[in-house]
Amino acid sequence: MRTRADVTPGELLPLVERVFAVAAAKVRDLHRAWDPTGGSPVFTVEGRYTSRSWTDWTLGFFVGMPILLFDATDDGEFFSLGRDKTLALMPPHLTAMGVHDHGFNIVSSYGNLRRLMREGRIASDASFLALCELALKVSGAVQAARYARTEDGKGYLYSFNGPHSLFADTMRTLRSLVLAHQLGHVLMGEADRPISLLERALHHAETTARYNVYYGEGRDAYDVPGRVAHESVFNPNNGQYRCPSTQQGYSPFTTWTRGAAWVILGYAEQLEWLRTRPEDELTPYGGEFSRRSACGQRAPQPTITSRATPARTASPSGTRARPAWPRSATIAMRPRIRSTPWSRWTPRRRLSRRRGSSGWGGTSRPAERPRPENATCALG
Repeated sequence: MRTRADVTPGELLPLVERVFAVAAAKVRDLHRAWDPTGGSPVFTVEGRYTSRSWTDWTLGFFVGMPILLFDATDDGEFFSLGRDKTLALMPPHLTAMGVHDHGFNIVSSYGNLRRLMREGRIASDASFLALCELALKVSGAVQAARYARTEDGKGYLYSFNGPHSLFADTMRTLRSLVLAHQLGHVLMGEADRPISLLERALHHAETTARYNVYYGEGRDAYDVPGRVAHESVFNPNNGQYRCPSTQQGYSPFTTWTRGAAWVILGYAEQLEWLRTRPEDELTPYGGEFSRRSACGQRAPQPTITSRATPARTASPSGTRARPAWPRSATIAMRPRIRSTPWSRWTPRRRLSRRRGSSGWGGTSRPAERPRPENATCALG
C-alpha cells in the first residue's frame, strides 16, 4: 500500500461521486431482480448474487444499502425503497433467537432509519421513531439472551454454531446491545430478573479480546501480534477455553481477513460509544478501566506456573485473568528469533524451539489514551 499525504478531499470528490453512481445502478438492479423469498443475497456466482442457507445475516445489507444511498445522494427513491423493505422483510429478524447477526440486520435497517430522523435528514414522525426504537430494544434483548458463561464468571454471545462457539464477527453485533441499553432497555430473565445489556456487551468485548485476538506474548508467544482467530471454542459445561477454530478462514492458526476487519471496526465502534457514557454508568463494571479492558487494552498477563492444566492468575486490577499456559502445551521462542526472517524457520524448527529464560513479557499495560472532550456517537 502506498500513501499520499498531498491528496485533498476535493481531489477525491469525482471518484466518490462515481462510486455512488455505480452503487445506485447496482442497488436498483438488485432490488428489481432479487426475490427475497429465496433468502438473502450473500455473494456472486458468475456475476449474479446467490443465497446460502446457513442464516439470512446479509438481509440487513440488502435493505440497508438503499438507506445509505439516500443518505449520500438525497435521492428519495432509495429512502422509500429502504423503508418499505425494512417494514416488509425485517420484523421476523427482530426475534431471531438462533443467530449472532442482529447488528448486521437490525442496526443496518431500523437503526439507520432512526439515525436519519434524529439527524433531521428525513421528516420526524413520532410514531415511526417509536417503532424503530421498539425494534432496536427488542433486537438488543433477544441478542443478549444468546449468552454463554465462561469459567471466570463473564461470558460471550455465542454464534449460530452453538454455545461452545465465540465468533470474531459478533463484535459488530454489540451495537444492538448498547443501543438498546441507551434506550433504557434490559433483558428480563427468570423470575423477572433484569439483566444489563451493557454488562453483557462489556463481557463479550473483553472475552473476544482475551481469546480471539493474539498478542505475540504469553499464550501467543509463538505467533505474531495482531492476528485474529475466527472462532474460539469453549467447553459449554464449565466455560473453559479449549482451542481456536475457524469456519471460513484457511485454518485456526491463520487470520481470516474479514474476521480481523470485524474486530478492528467493532472495537472502534464500542470505544466511540463508551466514551459518550457517564462515568457512573460504568462504575459497577470497573469505571474507566472497563473502557480499556473491554476494548482490548489488556491487563498484565500471568506467568507460567506448572506443567499441569493451565492455572488462572488474577491480574493486579482484579478484573481479568488469562490462562497461565504450561510449557508443554505452548510453542514459545526467544525474542531474538523475531529478528530472524520467518521464512527461514521451517515448521520442524519452529516446533522444536522451547522457551528460554525470557520471552514471556506482557507485564505492562499500554498507556491510557486521552478521552476526547466532545466525543460523538455514530451509533444513534
